[in-house]
Amino acid sequence: MAARWKRWIALVGGLIAVAVAVVYALLIEPRRLLVETVEVQLDGWPEDAAAARVVLLADLHAGDRDGRWIKRIVQKTLEQKPEVVLLLGDYHNAVNAGLSMPEEELAALLAPLTAQCPVYYICGNHDQFEQARATRKAFVRHGIQPVEGKDVTLSFNNGRQAVLRGVAHRHEKESAGPMLRRLSRKKLPPALPLIAATHSPYHSIHNPLWAELTVTGHTHGGQFCWPGGYPIAVREPWTRETARAGLRRSYTGQWLYVSRGLGVSSFPARSFCAPEITLLLLRGSGKALQLRGPRCD
Repeated sequence: MAARWKRWIALVGGLIAVAVAVVYALLIEPRRLLVETVEVQLDGWPEDAAAARVVLLADLHAGDRDGRWIKRIVQKTLEQKPEVVLLLGDYHNAVNAGLSMPEEELAALLAPLTAQCPVYYICGNHDQFEQARATRKAFVRHGIQPVEGKDVTLSFNNGRQAVLRGVAHRHEKESAGPMLRRLSRKKLPPALPLIAATHSPYHSIHNPLWAELTVTGHTHGGQFCWPGGYPIAVREPWTRETARAGLRRSYTGQWLYVSRGLGVSSFPARSFCAPEITLLLLRGSGKALQLRGPRCD
């Protein structure tokens, strides 16, 4: 009899634990907004340069009822006192595209950021074709500038500059050729560190892209992770290592940052992978720029 009760207690306890985990993943973790502060040392800046403050917002996947959530993200971003904000793509709902927040409404909610600092955006795989055109129209109207296919010189309060280069999204199963040409050694700015903004890290991990720092989103860090943020499962051709979020070195030695993002994809839940606002503190390494190619025309 005692053994039977112990089994029932264990079963009930297990069911309660599963129920709590499901409720947490569905209702709590997706709205648990964290600020990840990440220091990056850039070659080409002196070691004593004060930190430049850059905020990354990736994978909003805004639904038509997410107005309060977007306002909260904007307020928390403004509290970080950014000098530049980079929006890294995927503004539309990935669970049900028909429930996406209208582009004009999203742009209006993000617009207060432009009163603080310049705001630039690129598109992701959920912002293609007509959605990309509607996003551009709304964002530009509210002062959020497209940087895809462009180079922009960023000037920071520490007196230093860097070049921001927007790189169009390439699906992991597509050729990396256009991205490789955009980020080849021959197209490096001659005297300033290069920051590349692109939606997916896949080709940045597997190819020699010569930016001092590449910032990306797309993977959501796995979205469902073990404690510590390591993805539980991923789809090919991704691996747990390539999908994980955080700062790492590419195999050619350049910095790569992958954001966990702010929304959800495929299934509206997260586990040990909370949404993040990324605050990059860019400092100088004191080293000369490496791997400089010929001057660009």
